This record gives sequence, structure tokens and C-alpha cells, in this order.
Amino acid sequence: MSGAVVAGSAVVLLAAAVAWERRAAWRERCRRLDRLGPPRRRRPRSRLRAPGPPVERLPAWWAATLADLGWSHAPEVAAGIALAAFATMFVLGALTGGVVLGVVAGGGVAVAALLARALVRGRQDRLLVAGLPAALDAVARTAAAGAPLLTGLREAARMSSGHLASDLAAVVTRTELGEPLRAGLDRWARLRPLPEVRIVASALLLASGSGGSIAAAAQRLSMTLRERGESRRLVVAQAAQARASATVVGLAPVAVVGAMTMADSAAADVLFGTSLGLVCLVLGLGMDALAVWWMASMIRSAE
Repeated sequence: MSGAVVAGSAVVLLAAAVAWERRAAWRERCRRLDRLGPPRRRRPRSRLRAPGPPVERLPAWWAATLADLGWSHAPEVAAGIALAAFATMFVLGALTGGVVLGVVAGGGVAVAALLARALVRGRQDRLLVAGLPAALDAVARTAAAGAPLLTGLREAARMSSGHLASDLAAVVTRTELGEPLRAGLDRWARLRPLPEVRIVASALLLASGSGGSIAAAAQRLSMTLRERGESRRLVVAQAAQARASATVVGLAPVAVVGAMTMADSAAADVLFGTSLGLVCLVLGLGMDALAVWWMASMIRSAE
């Protein structure tokens, strides 16, 4: 009976993963068609409505986490891979020690995903802030040579990478298409609600609008951001020991349970085969996850 349940669950999960992959490919084609512009409308042959664009069903934090990881494909593809990994671990665990062990193995995939999200959260924002001083240096060099601010932003976008390069390139492109530079920088500050981005956008607008020296303002702001970056790196270095302790505290109970179940079959039978053992397992994993979240929150507030 348990073998049939495991096989049926595996088939359902794998079918769901394949369906998710096909849906992701369809959504990617729709996005590409949207970029090309609306097609010419033909006279409909029937009164049936054409299917509209796909509805986004993934939460916003999933796309944000993938952006921090540097994922360049559609978020639905990563969701399909995660679902396939869960199905694989569930099948392996169920074939080894039953359905309960399969659920625990699948839950391990979810816990690993949550830990990865906690570790890389805000990574792209930190990279963007770290690249601002070099971008301001490029603006200062071009302004000192007599070039306008738009040329400096184009040079900064060319030498930058990641979200900073794409954001500055978008500002330059919109300005060349006729949008005021102030509107483009304001949109950038709203798109990236970071204090450093707001400071840079406001300082550049103030220097260009008041007739002041853009080169001097960009150089002073670059020095200020570098000093803030040095202070932040010092705080992060001091918090590295606390972060390592939190990682050990979070992973040690899971490792101990895994080693115990492989070394002692009687303990594994009690832990996974009795109601009291399952209650202890769920409570222990829940308290461990709560402790990891609490320590990560304290470290993040200190940083």
C-alpha cells in the first residue's frame, strides 16, 4: 500500500513539475511578444474570446530572491526545478524509510530554500550600493571634461554591472527619447527605495539644476559613499562570527537527527514511527527554524 502511495505521489509531483515548465515557457513567449508590441488585430471569426495574458501566481518574494541569486531566466522555471527537487527527495526518502521520511526529506528542501533566501536577501541591493562610488567617479570625469550629465550617466552605465548598469541605461534611454532627466532620476529613486540611491539622484539633480559643479558634487558624494561603505563592511565583519554561530546552531540539530536515524534504526523507528516521535520531531524543527529566524533578524538589524 505504501509503495502505491509513493509511486502515485511521485507521478503527481513530476507531472506538476512538467506542467509548470511548459507554463513558464508559454509565459516567456508572451513576454517577448509584449516587448515587440501589439500585433495587428484581425477580424475575429467567432465570438469566442482569445485567451488573455497569463496570470502571475508566484509571490513577489520568490522573484526578489531569484534576483538576489542572479537568476536570469523566468521565475516559473526555478519554481519547476524546486518542485522537481522536492519530488525527488520525497521519492528517495519514501522508498528508504516510508512516507514520513519522504515528507521529512522534502521538508529539508524547503528548509534549504528558506536558508538560501535568508543568506542572499538584499544581495543585489548591496552590489548596487557598492557600485555607486565608481559610477559617480565616471560622472565626475566626464563632467570635468565638459560633457553634460547625460553623457556621464551613459559612461557610468557602460562601466557598471548588474542592476546599477540596467537602471542607469534605462534613465539614459528614456531621456534620449524625450523624457526629462529629472523624471528619469525620480523614477529610479522610486524603483530602488535605498537611501544611497535617493541621495545620488537628489545630489545630481541639485547640481545640474542650480548650475553648480557636477564634477565636484559627484566627487564629494563618491567619497562620502565610500566612507559609509567602509563603516558598513566593518560592521559586517564584526557580525561574521554571529552569522557563523547562527548557521551552526540551525544546521546542527538537522545533522544530528540525520546521523542518528542512519546509525540507530530503533531510534529512527521511535522518531518516525510513533505519534510521540513525530510530535517531538515537528516541535524540534519548528523551534530550530524559529531560533534561526530570530538570530538572523538580530544580525540584520545590527548591520
